Amino acid sequence: MSAAVTSPRPRLRPRVLRAGQVSFVLRPRVLLVGLLAVAVLLLAVLAHLMFAGRPLSLGDVLRGLTTPAGTPPRLTLQVQEFRLPRTVAGALAGACLAVSGALTQNVARNPLATPEILGVTSGASLGAVSVLVLAGGGAGGLSGVAAALGLPLAAAAGAVLFGGPCSSWHSAAVRTFWTATGWCWSVWAPRPSPRAW
Repeated sequence: MSAAVTSPRPRLRPRVLRAGQVSFVLRPRVLLVGLLAVAVLLLAVLAHLMFAGRPLSLGDVLRGLTTPAGTPPRLTLQVQEFRLPRTVAGALAGACLAVSGALTQNVARNPLATPEILGVTSGASLGAVSVLVLAGGGAGGLSGVAAALGLPLAAAAGAVLFGGPCSSWHSAAVRTFWTATGWCWSVWAPRPSPRAW
């Protein structure tokens, strides 16, 4: 009996590309995965443009995007003004979340790191809740500068000051103290009158 000899599968090997003093490594596998991810993103964008709200055909979506002569203004409005901005905003938000997750994992040097591990979530919550309580938000909601700038700035400041890997606020005693303080404030804080709601 003779054993069948199989040749090893060819592997995609990285190549070094040089142009003068500049060089970089081209990794075919990374390039292939990136191109596949972009193709999936484009398919998802197209699917959202077609099926968000009232379904449109592929031809209607393309006509709404390119606006040739004779395109109904309603179709152009629906695709370019309503669907496309939401789709682009969703894709950019997803890209930002992916980059922030990669940075979090890189800073923590842990592939399973999340914002909760670094304490960023707790600090951001503290900042946002402090603005809600101090600005009189509650059930009435915030308005004006407190809503537009106060919440995001307080959340960012809370994440930087009370969260992060170099903060000393991670002990259980300090977290318990701040939780108890927040609970006491929520129970005994002055409330706006129901007429303001």
